Amino acid sequence: MEPTNQILRSRQRILTSTVLMAAILWIVSIGACLAAMSSYRWTPGQSGTVPEKWIPNSLIQPDGQRSTLVMFAHPRCPCTQASLAEFQNLTAQSRTPVQAVIVFYCPDDRGPEWRNTSNWTTARGLNGVSVIEDSNGQLAALFAAECSGLTCLYSPEGTLQYAGGITSGRGHQGESTGLAALQKFLVPGPPERTTPVQCSVYGCSLNSNIQFPSENRAP
Repeated sequence: MEPTNQILRSRQRILTSTVLMAAILWIVSIGACLAAMSSYRWTPGQSGTVPEKWIPNSLIQPDGQRSTLVMFAHPRCPCTQASLAEFQNLTAQSRTPVQAVIVFYCPDDRGPEWRNTSNWTTARGLNGVSVIEDSNGQLAALFAAECSGLTCLYSPEGTLQYAGGITSGRGHQGESTGLAALQKFLVPGPPERTTPVQCSVYGCSLNSNIQFPSENRAP
């Protein structure tokens, strides 16, 4: 019987070690996934060089009396919900008149249902904000917009004052460097600085080929 007991004990030790190793690997894997998700959340998206002077186009016509505030957005980017919320707060609290516009990337080979998302619904519900479709991203390309959530402020004279995001991370609402910098331009009187402020943008690429983790459809 003794050899049999030794065999059983040996098998139990092997089984215990296997279970323990599997548990350790599972914990490590979960930790790595959480770390990757956290890193992605705080990693800025790509940014182009936004023109310092307003470029005339057929979609947005500045009136020369108000500053023009433009956000470039992807209708299916889940991160953009936070940017839209901050955009609403920004326009509601602005102490100077602004022409506020949200430009949604819309590829020509997709139907209206493609852009019928919660982002689109939210934007259409913002008071005093115009929402337009950007066919194949032509306007975004004109202003070097590469990342959803890019917000640009041009003075009534057509001079760039701010270009960047208005959140501190992907899908994160609250105080941010970009939001604070932009708010300083939306007060009466001459701006504190004449050179444009550039900040990081936290959002998905405007490239329609990227498969987003959520369809983000409107209910």
